[in-house]
Amino acid sequence: MPLMFLRYFRLYQRRCSLVKAMREAQSGSRLLMNSIRHFFPRQYVPPVALLIITTFVALFSLLYYLTAVQDRMDTERDRQTISSGLQSLVEFAVRDLQDYAVWDDAARALLLRFDPKWADENVSVYLGNRQDYSHIFIIENGERTIYSFYRGSQSAAPMDAYNVLGRGLARGITDAAFSADIGEDASGGYTRQGSQVFLYAAADIVPLSPEISMPAALRRTLVVARELDPVALDRLARRYGTAPLELMVDAQRAENFEAVPVVARDGIQLAEVAWLPDRPGTALMHQMLPGYLLITVVTVLLAGAILNRARRSTEALKFSQGNVRYLAYHDALTGLPNRRRLLDSMRGKAGLGPENVLLYMDLDGFKEANDVYGHAIGDDLLIEAGRRIRKSVRSEDLVARTGGDEFAVLLAPVSAGPSDMAESILTAFEPPFNVSGYSVNLGISIGAATSQPGITAEELMRRGDVAMYAAKSRGKRGWLSYDPSFDEANRIRHMMEGMLRVAVDSDQIEVAFQPIVEATSGRIDCVEALARWDHPALGSVAPDHFIRVAEQSGLINELGRKVLVKACRLALDWNVRLSVNLSPAQFWDRDLVSTITNALSEIGFPAERLDLEITERYLLRRPAEAEQKLRAFRQLGIRISLDDFGTGYASIGYLQRLSLDRIKMDKSFVMAAQDTQRAFRLAAAIVELGTALGLPVTAEGVETEEQAQLMQKIGCSHLQGWLYGHALTPDEVERRLQEPHLAAT
Repeated sequence: MPLMFLRYFRLYQRRCSLVKAMREAQSGSRLLMNSIRHFFPRQYVPPVALLIITTFVALFSLLYYLTAVQDRMDTERDRQTISSGLQSLVEFAVRDLQDYAVWDDAARALLLRFDPKWADENVSVYLGNRQDYSHIFIIENGERTIYSFYRGSQSAAPMDAYNVLGRGLARGITDAAFSADIGEDASGGYTRQGSQVFLYAAADIVPLSPEISMPAALRRTLVVARELDPVALDRLARRYGTAPLELMVDAQRAENFEAVPVVARDGIQLAEVAWLPDRPGTALMHQMLPGYLLITVVTVLLAGAILNRARRSTEALKFSQGNVRYLAYHDALTGLPNRRRLLDSMRGKAGLGPENVLLYMDLDGFKEANDVYGHAIGDDLLIEAGRRIRKSVRSEDLVARTGGDEFAVLLAPVSAGPSDMAESILTAFEPPFNVSGYSVNLGISIGAATSQPGITAEELMRRGDVAMYAAKSRGKRGWLSYDPSFDEANRIRHMMEGMLRVAVDSDQIEVAFQPIVEATSGRIDCVEALARWDHPALGSVAPDHFIRVAEQSGLINELGRKVLVKACRLALDWNVRLSVNLSPAQFWDRDLVSTITNALSEIGFPAERLDLEITERYLLRRPAEAEQKLRAFRQLGIRISLDDFGTGYASIGYLQRLSLDRIKMDKSFVMAAQDTQRAFRLAAAIVELGTALGLPVTAEGVETEEQAQLMQKIGCSHLQGWLYGHALTPDEVERRLQEPHLAAT
């Protein structure tokens, strides 16, 4: 009984404590509500609470939506970028291959006959060692592999291309045979062998010139390939700024990874390129979560901050999209509209009437400047050229860079024609370009084409291009309006290039010689080799014309080599020195020293009897590199003459620095010396400068006895010009060498 009483008593105490706690809680709640009512009148508490809740939910929903959209767009942008990057790898391979498959020399060496050594030295050494293609194959008639090159060396026995790259290559080989039908020279794509995926390009070996006939039943296909390995994927990711990429072949990609399929030419999926998206929106939301804890306290401030952040995110997204659109229609280097933008504008204007004019232009001397100063200076020259063109036209005219060193201006309708704008652009290019401490002279040639009813944008651009080449052929630094006759001239120019290529290949270029005599005795001391071309149909072609064609078409090095070999062979038994001119393109050729050395060895011509003539304005642009090359010639015993001295930019310091043996005074000083005392003293000063430097001086262009006497009087050691003979045949030179040594004949 006492125990039961004690138990009830304890239960009663606990109940009393609970009731007391509940009353205290109710008292606290009433105190809190009284405080809220003190700051917020009763009628505003529900709306404010609703506003706080609605704001929180709305802001959270908005942020979640924006970050999800940003994640999706960023992922899709990565997807498009990676897809484009995979396609660009194929396009680069196709572009690398085209120049070697469509090539007369390749057709002769690999199609008309088969020379594996030639393939090693002319194809594989570049595509394999320099362009980093691990596999190079030549496949005959689409089945049999007759040549293989793997990582720097030719295989002893050709590896079967299909065993190495997989049967997916067969589709590319088949498509390569029909590439020409769709305006292409090669096909490319991806193939798979086992767990390896390769990108490849394939092209039939065909001649560029129509003069070379192809065997009817023989087809040989040149194939280049490299594995799509982690190194290639890492290079692709760094180039396009994406997350690290991973090749998935028959493997399940990890959670949260995205992938782009790698598809063969027949549409079969070979593998996937996977990556882990950055998901910047999700990262942003995670960063903002701590801030949401303060929304109940500072709702208005935090809502404003979130809205402002959302606004900035949206603006950044729009800016990114706008930047992509901008790059699609503008040149990345100069910032000018690109060829695509120009064509879109022309498609809206071309053919509307004669008031729409296209100026198509090409920089004169840019290729030489780019070779001499390097690509970085070349880029600066292109940027400055674009600025000058932009400043020379009106704000409503469209200025575009169409590629390389070519620009175009689509003029808004004008009544005065294109002459004012063309002259304004020509004037803008008169001052030299001052870039990175160099002063570079560039000109510009302009072709103008006027729209007419019925012509397309492409035809209008073609006419501008034809007119530009016509202006360039008339001396550069000028402009011409399109005329239908230019089409024939353009055709002739291409025909001339083809004829010259045949003439060089078939050794039709002859060599004549002009004597260089001692000023005191009149004895022939040296003969200068002169290239001459007598075409069966065209007759005698002027050297200035066909040498310019050779420089533009890339034939100048082979032409110069053959002229040197022939001149050395003809002059081998003459007891005189031989002088040979080098064009700028020849001089800066990296293989020049070996080419000349091989030519001398082939003929057995003593290097000590050879003089090389080099023009000063090209020699002195890169004196350090020039000095190194001249030193190599001097070590062989070859002498160097500075041609056309006085017309370039040589300084005394450069003359002392370079390894020279002789100065050849330009004929303009010789002709002027007999006219005025000032010109005479100037010619004498050149000779005195040469004497001070220990360099004998040869006077060029001596045509009269009076000029010869003046040049002898001022101290010229040698004389050259029509007074001592025009371009002589080898037989005439031999007869002259047997004659008595007279001062003139």
